[in-house]
Amino acid sequence: MKRLLSGFCCSAVLISCAASVMATTVVPWPMFRHDARHTGLSENTGPSVPRLNWSYLTVGELSSSPALGSDGRVYVGSGDNNLYAFNSNGMLNWSYLTVDELSSSPALGSDGSVCVGSDDNNLYAFNSSGTIAWSYLTGFWVRSSPALGSDGRVCVGSEDSNLYAFNADGTLTWSYLTGVNIESSPALGSDGSAYVGSDDSNLYAFNPNGTLKWSYMTGSGSELRSSPSVGTDGRVCVGSDDNNLYAFNADGTLKWSYQTDSIVYSSPALGSDGRVCIGSDDNNLYTVSSNGTLAWSYLSSNFVESSPALGSDGGVYVGSDDNNLYAFNANGTLTWSYKTGNDVYSSPALGSDGRVYVGSGDGALYSIGEILNPTPTPTPIPPLAIIPGPLTVGQRFTLDIALTEDITRPFDVYILADTPAGIFTIFLNGSIRAGITPLFRNVPRFSAPFSTTISPTVRIPASMKGNTITFFAVIVDAGKIPPVKKLSDLTPSTQFVIMLAKAASTVN
Repeated sequence: MKRLLSGFCCSAVLISCAASVMATTVVPWPMFRHDARHTGLSENTGPSVPRLNWSYLTVGELSSSPALGSDGRVYVGSGDNNLYAFNSNGMLNWSYLTVDELSSSPALGSDGSVCVGSDDNNLYAFNSSGTIAWSYLTGFWVRSSPALGSDGRVCVGSEDSNLYAFNADGTLTWSYLTGVNIESSPALGSDGSAYVGSDDSNLYAFNPNGTLKWSYMTGSGSELRSSPSVGTDGRVCVGSDDNNLYAFNADGTLKWSYQTDSIVYSSPALGSDGRVCIGSDDNNLYTVSSNGTLAWSYLSSNFVESSPALGSDGGVYVGSDDNNLYAFNANGTLTWSYKTGNDVYSSPALGSDGRVYVGSGDGALYSIGEILNPTPTPTPIPPLAIIPGPLTVGQRFTLDIALTEDITRPFDVYILADTPAGIFTIFLNGSIRAGITPLFRNVPRFSAPFSTTISPTVRIPASMKGNTITFFAVIVDAGKIPPVKKLSDLTPSTQFVIMLAKAASTVN
């Protein structure tokens, strides 16, 4: 029993956001790619020495990119379903739990309000205090990162194939249905036009009222998960699954393209001199001149899916799936690199404090600068956590579970796997049964801490390759609810849930 409880996942997802009008006040890095045009160009410079100021470990990978407020707060989403808000010293200020993971990046209003999307299909808007201002339910995951316009408009894509535009109060102004899902994050031009890529191979440009201005189809069958960047002259740049970086004139005609040797998921950064920086799955970071010719490139040892950030001094900062955050001079010479514990596909943000902030697949948010924090803030340990090991076809897998807080009232325990083949209960001895079954019922109380590893006896079938399995560890008030019959009984909003943790992994 102790081993079971110690292995539950703490899925406290904290999201505190609020949508508001973007004022003229400059904030350090208020949204994905720095600004509504998604230039990735900062007014600040990064550190010349990569010293760790602080880090904060969540229990899910960080593909979300951090946003930095003018008050020094740092915001980021996590695969543990939480949106986190930190003070400048790394102390947790608040967090908010959604029902699913957050790979969308938060966007900040000048008053400290925040907008973010979630895999629970919602776009959330929160007041600066962390209370919900409004939310909007789309038809599928919201992995696109919202852009905030100077008029207060909020623009975001959804994997239900729509691009949505909202007023600051959350009322829908328009939506446009593309051919396939949208993971690309929209950019907003200075005239109010919106630009976004779609997995139907097209880059779309919309007038401020939502009517289609123009579209351009890249390579047949390609996907545009890269997010477009818009120059002051109306030029639009974007990467594509067809291996190309594209540059378009304001009217949608092709200006030039540059071919890499693999998929381009990274989003371009636009320098003040017209250069374009972007990563590729051929492991390179590229800097292309304003005329489309290569200025320089740097070969890392794995994919570069992170989107680069540019400092005001011409410095370039980007992550790689080789676990490193890299810093370059304007001429492409390497300044430094900092190794994290896993892939860095989060995109770095440059703060006015001279630090660079980035998330990692190891679940940590890093604050890197030249001045060490003399009193690093320890990372709080979640009360319940479930962490699956690698999921590989033909192999067994493990589940690590940990409980760090006492349970002081009678409770029931569930460990579940939600798969394309149905929902299964996983027992402590490694056996698996179809359906939802409590492992224990009416346990009077339990003392922490405890941890365990469960090794299910089954091997993952080939039919599961490429699919996502979501694991749940749930502790339910035994005196308040009958045996659970469906997953909706186990949402964080259910008043009978004492602790809930979840983690999703894709089968390789």
